[in-house]
Amino acid sequence: MKNLAEQVLKSDLLSISRALSAVENRKEGYLDLLDQLYKKGKQSKVLGFTGAPGVGKSTLVDIYVSELVKKNKKVAVIAVDPSSPFSGGAILGDRIRMQSSYDNVFIRSVATRGAMGGVSDSVFNMIVVFRAAGYEYIIIETVGVGQNEISISRLSDLTLLVMNPGSGDDIQMMKAGIMEIGDVFVINKCDHEGADELEAFLKSSFIDMNGKLVKTSAKSGLGVDKLVELVESVYVNENEKIKQKSKSILKEGLKYLLLHETSMKVDEVLNNANVSLDDVVNASKSPYSEMKRLLKGGFLKW
Repeated sequence: MKNLAEQVLKSDLLSISRALSAVENRKEGYLDLLDQLYKKGKQSKVLGFTGAPGVGKSTLVDIYVSELVKKNKKVAVIAVDPSSPFSGGAILGDRIRMQSSYDNVFIRSVATRGAMGGVSDSVFNMIVVFRAAGYEYIIIETVGVGQNEISISRLSDLTLLVMNPGSGDDIQMMKAGIMEIGDVFVINKCDHEGADELEAFLKSSFIDMNGKLVKTSAKSGLGVDKLVELVESVYVNENEKIKQKSKSILKEGLKYLLLHETSMKVDEVLNNANVSLDDVVNASKSPYSEMKRLLKGGFLKW
């Protein structure tokens, strides 16, 4: 893994791909690899694009990346997809529509594998890999699964909430509390009827919406340059807030690591435990008392 880490730090594309696979599949030695990469990682801007399915997130990310490339930026995209119920792998979905084929753009699809919030627990570790490889911007695009999208805000510096007119998504997101996680609000498909009405509604509903709202048409590219400028201005104006948030992002990543190692310990305890399932089935014992017994004996002090 040491040689692999050295090649990732040199931005070797094949090595980056191998490292991402090792991280996602938790191959032997992946934690040592991440340890080496984390210590030598560079600063990156991490943006989370989220919103309901069908609002045009993939197309918007694609054109957004194109704008960054025009500025000679090195960009990585982590596209979080639903998992196949059969293989557990990512179902590529709209990724086939992404046309960003520049030398300094790396697009990686990753399966959620049942992770809450549509965000795979591998995403944090992939961010570590991309930072070590020198990517200046890391964009996370989520599957769009509703209320659980709140998780994206815990891994990104800024959350870009994408919506479109006439879909009713704005009301649903308000009910789910998703509007509260947005740092930048994007009305995509602004050339559709109802865009101005949605803009007026959002500005009247949220006091601090001014300076955080932009209208775009990802299909034509209209307004995407303004979105790029807005994001940069938010980074400047809220620099201290973003720095403070980095601590909570690290805590979230540490939580993922602990949860994985804990789940492995649970499997080990269950495999080695002498649990009489017949007694549980006939209710002479309960799963709750068995849980307490297992925790006392092989896992935690209850």
